[in-house]
Amino acid sequence: MLNNLIINLCSNNREWQEYHRIRKEQIFDPLDIEYNPNHSSITANNHYHFVLYKAKEIVATAHIEFLNEREAALRSLAVDKPYQKRGFGKYMMQFLEDWLKNRNIKILKMHARPSAEDFYCKLGYINMEFNDTSIQKNYIDLGKVLFMYYWNK
Repeated sequence: MLNNLIINLCSNNREWQEYHRIRKEQIFDPLDIEYNPNHSSITANNHYHFVLYKAKEIVATAHIEFLNEREAALRSLAVDKPYQKRGFGKYMMQFLEDWLKNRNIKILKMHARPSAEDFYCKLGYINMEFNDTSIQKNYIDLGKVLFMYYWNK
């Protein structure tokens, strides 16, 4: 099932089109919020936008924002409807955590929907204060320490 998977930073018209479609349908429409594909976060230097391919199909998207030199925020993770509950969200999260670790990001925070809390908790996320605005009215602040440095004296 999880064969032929590739994750790219959005870089071409097809990837951006599918990125926007999936986010709109899976995140914004259920919240009855208008989606803006030209939002400033799309081109901001500290925001990264990913697509997950299953063979030639784009099946999931993710949006990461670097908050500072040690913390990042998962702004969105969306799996297209036909591909939900098949391991693609977990695969994307594991990739993102590794990608962030390689950039020395130590903490990943998010505002999660209550319906997604179990998913994130199974991946090691815990309640973590995240004083930041959210498009959602009902959410849970979650976070995960990706790694810590230990110094020997």
